[in-house]
Amino acid sequence: MLISTPNFDFNAKFPKANGDCFARKGFVDPTGRTDRVFRHSDHKIEMTGAEFRNWAETAAADWGYDVEVSGVGSSSIPSFYPCDDITESPRPIYASQTAIFRIATGMPLRSPRSVRTMQLPFTPSSKESSHPHKLAGRFTLPATAPGIGQRSSPEEVRAKVRDFFTGSSVNEVSLAELWGVLDIAGACGGSKRWLVGSLGGYGDCPALDGNDEDEFEFKVKKVKDVGLAVQWKEWTPRAEEIPRNWGKPVQNGGEHTSHTPAQGW
Repeated sequence: MLISTPNFDFNAKFPKANGDCFARKGFVDPTGRTDRVFRHSDHKIEMTGAEFRNWAETAAADWGYDVEVSGVGSSSIPSFYPCDDITESPRPIYASQTAIFRIATGMPLRSPRSVRTMQLPFTPSSKESSHPHKLAGRFTLPATAPGIGQRSSPEEVRAKVRDFFTGSSVNEVSLAELWGVLDIAGACGGSKRWLVGSLGGYGDCPALDGNDEDEFEFKVKKVKDVGLAVQWKEWTPRAEEIPRNWGKPVQNGGEHTSHTPAQGW
């Protein structure tokens, strides 16, 4: 993996880099993290050679990588960093710094969750953040509606389905719509096969009561472009549709949760 960033040390090569008027020649750090003046308007970060090398070597050690720090771009008259060891060649001051990360051989890979987070050398700490986060809202969203965890008898399931159709203006609905009623799904313990079996069965799902299909007041059938549907044979039309209990909705905005016992699964 290759990472590169502009070298702030290279700015000394520009005229009047240390003068009072340089701010009018360059561009103030747009992120506000430093009081540095960058050399291009599109730069979001300019690190010194020491900062970049320390960051790269620390990151490589934490994540199990080998790193090679170098750079690209030099002026017509190259400049070099001071070298304390006379046996080593001085390092050039490049316009852009580069770090090549390679996975270290023979080292066990560490999970990213086991590695501590690390800030850039000039990034303010969380206590010094100039843009603190503000909580907009907190919501509790259960994965499923809780239920008693037990299946009701087939007759009890049919009673709940009967109540559903009693308040309806139609005698046939899709199995999916019926399953969306929490009372019905909860009575089946989360099993659609139990629901189909309680209503007389279909296909490889036999009737739970062992009765003949004609003896059931409900019929499960396949409808084109719909899938399985449930029909109540004994349904009679109603002038008005009776409101049904679909469960208590969770309100939006702020933190809300239902304090009443769940009516489904």
